[in-house]
Amino acid sequence: MNCLRRSKAFTLIELMVVILIIATVASIVVPAYARYWTGVRLQAKAAEIRDLFAYAREQVVMHDTTATLTFHPQEQTFTLAFDPAPPPSTGPAALASADTSGNSGASAPSQPASREVAMGDAFAIRNFQAGSNSGNSQPGSAGSSNSQGDDIHFQGDGTTLEHAEFTLVNPSGSSVHMVLWPAAGRLTVEAQ
Repeated sequence: MNCLRRSKAFTLIELMVVILIIATVASIVVPAYARYWTGVRLQAKAAEIRDLFAYAREQVVMHDTTATLTFHPQEQTFTLAFDPAPPPSTGPAALASADTSGNSGASAPSQPASREVAMGDAFAIRNFQAGSNSGNSQPGSAGSSNSQGDDIHFQGDGTTLEHAEFTLVNPSGSSVHMVLWPAAGRLTVEAQ
């Protein structure tokens, strides 16, 4: 019985077809994944900035104080600083909070921690405009309440004195537009 045995291996042509299919799929998937990852990083940085604004609003309401959020264009950073809390009132002793250690009077509330968000090399803030909330001036105009147009003041009720708008951009050109609404003191993120 002379039968030809067929070997159980792949031919060179079969291997080349499989390699060609893998290369084609990789040429489609890798750039799409890179674009996806770039978008995810942009959204994460936008969320970090939004969280800084939310933290400022939350802390001024909680501690009944004021805060200043400053954008530094040269360093591409946002810096949040809280104004010193007013000293405790010297009202009647009956209204003072009870102290278990026997001391009378209210203790000074703790000061919220300042924070900073840096853009780093991968992101930039473009078209930053902050201006007075009054009806007679536009954001960033000469009639704004701050001298440089880069400060945003949070009040004890969570509102801001300024309206602000800016665009967060990454090197690939993707961007998100962010708007601070003074009446609510909230920052909204709008994809572009």
